[in-house]
Amino acid sequence: MAKAVLGFDLDKSAHLRVSDWEADSLTSDQVLYAALDAFSAICIFMKMIRSKKLRGNSQLSGIEISKQVASFCQGLIDLKYSVKSDKKKSSDVSSKVSKPDSSRSNVDTSTRAYVTRKKPLYHNCQLISPDGQLLCTCDLKKAQWYLEKDLGVKICDEPLKVQLKFEPAGRPVDENNYYLQQKNNVCVACGKSDSYIRKNIIPHEYRKHFPAIMKEHKSHDIVLLCTSCHVTSNLHDGKLKQKLARMYSAEQTTGKHLHNSDLLKIKSAAKALMQNSSQIPQQRVNELRQLIRDYYGVQDINEAILDLAVNLETRIKNDSFCDHGLKVVQHTIENEGLLEFERMWWQHFLDTMQPAYLPVLWSVDHSHSELINMGLEMKGAFCTHNLPSESVNC
Repeated sequence: MAKAVLGFDLDKSAHLRVSDWEADSLTSDQVLYAALDAFSAICIFMKMIRSKKLRGNSQLSGIEISKQVASFCQGLIDLKYSVKSDKKKSSDVSSKVSKPDSSRSNVDTSTRAYVTRKKPLYHNCQLISPDGQLLCTCDLKKAQWYLEKDLGVKICDEPLKVQLKFEPAGRPVDENNYYLQQKNNVCVACGKSDSYIRKNIIPHEYRKHFPAIMKEHKSHDIVLLCTSCHVTSNLHDGKLKQKLARMYSAEQTTGKHLHNSDLLKIKSAAKALMQNSSQIPQQRVNELRQLIRDYYGVQDINEAILDLAVNLETRIKNDSFCDHGLKVVQHTIENEGLLEFERMWWQHFLDTMQPAYLPVLWSVDHSHSELINMGLEMKGAFCTHNLPSESVNC
């Protein structure tokens, strides 16, 4: 938009976009990047306003100019425009000043979009076989399910231990098994225990294209991170994704669908007329009505036409869409193999986050020997025709 309206390009290079924006001190390049982003938006808005001929003359008051500027925005945005009243009781103001919301103090706004878990991820309940062998640790819900179905009996409460009444389909062959050990509900990077979020080490956009045996029941790939470590990890992941995009010519593009800007204007105009027509200057109302008349090729607009416009489908197919995850996985299968790809992501997590609180038996080679023994060496094991055909050829 800056190029189209102001005639210059903003620096949107990847090394800046995915740089560490959570750092205590931003670099001069980051400061300039953020400042230009904000300032260019103001310049774009002001130039668009100047391109409109304000009715009246230079003697217009500030309030009148504000009203006209607001009228230009009607039909372009979906939010209802409202002017905050200045007639507020002094008691209301004083009460807000004298009673600050202490619950909002010291809030880290950089992570407010991250919702931390309200319940622990690991309950460390135990399932044991009829002869007393430990089969696995599990969450509380799973252990209670066996009790509710009368498939097991409770042995003790702390931790909850359930002994099965039937012979399990399989047993762990090694006592040093990742799924047998207890796990702590702490951030695996820094050890923080008061707030944490699930982290899929291998991003879902890749793992969803893995064969079922490599993506089902894989809690090894899920760890806990506090909000700040989660943000940092995602930044590192973004850099690796960019590297993979360059390696495999699989640039990360927008979604499968785009929104048609012309149709959005029609839809927005109809919403403005239906919801706020009494608050919009008559000249702007006429412009919006003409916009809708021209689109539908009608002389007059009625409720049915407005209803059609409000529910207009604005999405169109994105012909340039490339499924980045699918293309990377396809190339990986054809070359180094998925086991190596999985190992690369797990090693990337170790190198970038240096987690000090991972479970003892966590490993970058987890289950790989078992998969190979089953004859599932990933290189050449999965042909491209087994992958979804759409979006493969980007």
